[in-house]
Amino acid sequence: MMTLTFFSAALFLIPFLIPQYSPLLFLFAVPIIYEQSYRKLTVKDGALWGLLVFSVHLIWFWALLFEKEISFLRISFSFFTISWFLAWTILFFCSISKLNNLLKNKLLVLCASLTILTAAYVWFIIKGSLFLLGLFEGYVFFNPFVALSYYPQLVWILHYTGVPLALCALIGLQVGLPLGFIYKSKHCYIFAFICMMPFFIGLYFYKPAQEPLIDTSNMVSITPWWLQDRRRDDPMFVGYRIVHDIAHATVDKDKAIVLTPESSFGWNLYDHMLLTKMLCQNNEHTILLGSQRKENDKVYNSCFIIKEGNVLYTYDKQHLVPFVERMPYFFSKLDVFNIKQNHFSLSDKYENDVIYIEGKPYQLFICSELIFEAKKVKGLSIIFVCNDNWFKSDYCKKLLQLFTSYVSSMYKISIIYCTTSGYSNI
Repeated sequence: MMTLTFFSAALFLIPFLIPQYSPLLFLFAVPIIYEQSYRKLTVKDGALWGLLVFSVHLIWFWALLFEKEISFLRISFSFFTISWFLAWTILFFCSISKLNNLLKNKLLVLCASLTILTAAYVWFIIKGSLFLLGLFEGYVFFNPFVALSYYPQLVWILHYTGVPLALCALIGLQVGLPLGFIYKSKHCYIFAFICMMPFFIGLYFYKPAQEPLIDTSNMVSITPWWLQDRRRDDPMFVGYRIVHDIAHATVDKDKAIVLTPESSFGWNLYDHMLLTKMLCQNNEHTILLGSQRKENDKVYNSCFIIKEGNVLYTYDKQHLVPFVERMPYFFSKLDVFNIKQNHFSLSDKYENDVIYIEGKPYQLFICSELIFEAKKVKGLSIIFVCNDNWFKSDYCKKLLQLFTSYVSSMYKISIIYCTTSGYSNI
């Protein structure tokens, strides 16, 4: 019967690797619920499911961890990471069996309890499982609605239900069907049908926009391919490449809006103010430049709006990625990622994220601010700039694009995005 556990893990994994198959997420819990009705789920079941799912989910993390060297400390840290997620998965599987033994004579209560338990497990993983890192946040790539966003009609209902209720509906459908089949219970089938209704409503009522909500005809994005060049540590080389690429991309535009991803120019912009003059020479472009700002001994991950050679607006990123941009306190004594020389700080000096470009307001999100949903969405159209260069797995870079669809469905807003890998919708 371990085959069913393996099958369930595959149903959960495939949609994240190949989003075209994301509807399989409507089935991933069915094998688990079916199996627990015939035998007690064990620690081995939870360990197998968790090992299969998280080993693949964390491929990008292993690639980042062992990119420069393989050491005992890094191997130990990777073992701790996978063990942490396995522990919660094992607890979840054992809790399923316990609930089944307690409530197997009360099918509707069992349906509701298993639905809430499974939804709570998924919700905890995506929203709170990384609390050891100093903030109550989770592993966001575990969110099934991100993969389902490949088909916007399947997540259209999120705007009205929110993620917790939609997650209960997604799980409740998968709990009611196998229990109805096993116990020949029409009440379980009715429970499953009710849970299925929000998604049927989305399929019926969803209509794609006939025209884009934002006019992007005068917008261009620049892909900082030089990040892969051996000369990427030379600010003069990078600066000239940015000037050249903007001029090339806007050759047929007199007054363009130019977006560059996060960290396109990875130095303190105020030490290279000549660059701002060069960017705007002989043009009337408005340029959003991903760069850095330094104040005393602190460095900030920032975006600047530049026009006519002047910096009109500065925004400092308000969320820092653990181990990539900040070292969590719990791990501060471990030199696992060696980021001490280039970590960023948080600032309250330039935290207003509403920017105006050509008189139109946008809300600016830099990378993890959107991925971790680290700040409130204000209802404006969003500009999302991201450095996805540190993701070594292509599937994660594509999931970042699906995050834009996910957030767009949740809040009914338009999102313009560009990344360092070249993914953009303009």
